[in-house]
Amino acid sequence: MNMKSIQLIAVPYHLDKERVGMGCGPEAYLQHGVEKILKDAGHAVSTEILQQKEPVTNQIDFILALQKQVAARVSAALQRNQFPFILSGNCNSSIGVIGGMSSQPLGLIWFDAHGDFNTPATSPSGFFDGMSIAVIAGLCYDEFAKTLGGCLPLPASRFVHLGGRDFDAEELDNLQKSDVTLIPAAQIQQAGASEAVKPALKNLAEKTPAVHLHLDIDVLNSQDYPANEFPAPGGLSPEELQSAIDVIGQSLSIRSATISAYNPAYDPTGKTLRAGLRLIHRIVENIT
Repeated sequence: MNMKSIQLIAVPYHLDKERVGMGCGPEAYLQHGVEKILKDAGHAVSTEILQQKEPVTNQIDFILALQKQVAARVSAALQRNQFPFILSGNCNSSIGVIGGMSSQPLGLIWFDAHGDFNTPATSPSGFFDGMSIAVIAGLCYDEFAKTLGGCLPLPASRFVHLGGRDFDAEELDNLQKSDVTLIPAAQIQQAGASEAVKPALKNLAEKTPAVHLHLDIDVLNSQDYPANEFPAPGGLSPEELQSAIDVIGQSLSIRSATISAYNPAYDPTGKTLRAGLRLIHRIVENIT
């Protein structure tokens, strides 16, 4: 095993609220020893917890200011030859991560129970986090993304969405009309991770050798591994998810990673937290 240098970047926010709801997830991982787990596995680890103190007047400007910080920290970590691993309350932190990456081309692996491909025109709720991939693809809030720079926007043809099972009707229409590769949870469960995922990864590897891996923890089976206030029936087991991560690591170079959307209030036994810690370790074991 080769020692890796890991920069943990904690983003303890749910939208514009600090340490509320899913914003409590990042520090739960830290308090339960994620740094020690990685160090015990032989890796060098440093940790930074972000705070957004820039004065703003609305939620979108707050998120933009926060993601500018994420982008800057990711860029700095890469310049130090560290692997940036973001522990985030929300999925939108992956926008900042990709904004901090300058190597082109880049692909996106997105594990999530939900689509995150709404736009303001299709979202029933207007929930910004449910638009995260659409922002990365340049379908909405394009001026927001341009200020972050980096690899934004990414072409949807370099996106692989894994484990989905809960899509808004117009969001699913958006996805099916796009070039995003969709591999739903049921397909992974029926065919096995290797058979379900390998063809898409082979196709992606022809476009780019490098990817950002995003893991929304609610991709897990919500009945056995409750993660947050947005449960979706079905989902992957930790073993299925680990197998998929292994196949990704064998097929592509994972250049950065995010784990998001864990709300400790929905996990009274800590079972999902423990699974998340194992998955963080598994992702690190698959970087080169």
